[in-house]
Amino acid sequence: MKAVRLIVSLLLGLGLAFVLIGFFVPEVEFNSSIDVNAPVDQAFAVYTDESRMGEWLTDFISIENISGGPLQVGSRRRLVFEGEGGEEIEMIQEVTDYEALRHFGSVLESDDVRVGSHTRFFSDGAGGTRIELSSRLKGKTWYMRSLLPLFKGHMQQRQDEDFERLRDLIETTL
Repeated sequence: MKAVRLIVSLLLGLGLAFVLIGFFVPEVEFNSSIDVNAPVDQAFAVYTDESRMGEWLTDFISIENISGGPLQVGSRRRLVFEGEGGEEIEMIQEVTDYEALRHFGSVLESDDVRVGSHTRFFSDGAGGTRIELSSRLKGKTWYMRSLLPLFKGHMQQRQDEDFERLRDLIETTL
């Protein structure tokens, strides 16, 4: 009987710890950057080309315009990604700021998570470009708020790998 109580107590403690993670760490942030051997106009053009998103963005399936122009502040698009179990994950993206050749910001929302991102483009003065992306994720449910901090490292690695593929795509598009 003591073993059952110990197991139940342990499980309750782990459950409480999981819930408290989301309470104390309600959102996660991470950044990625790459240096590209291509001018800013080339890098920006590839980054914002919807027809090429599947070439560098992990698990990307499709994009569909809902309202406004493709890069217009306030415009909305439906993005579909393949989830871990093969299911489709739909996210609605709203462009929050945009300046050609300088920066692009948006908010992506699904039922479970809100992702704010801001990408900046900098000329290195020698014909190359530095691209910096900052991302902020916030769970919309208690479960996702608790889960996101546990997967922050994985999400950071995935974003870095996407950026490496983006760099390769930009440099081979010259």
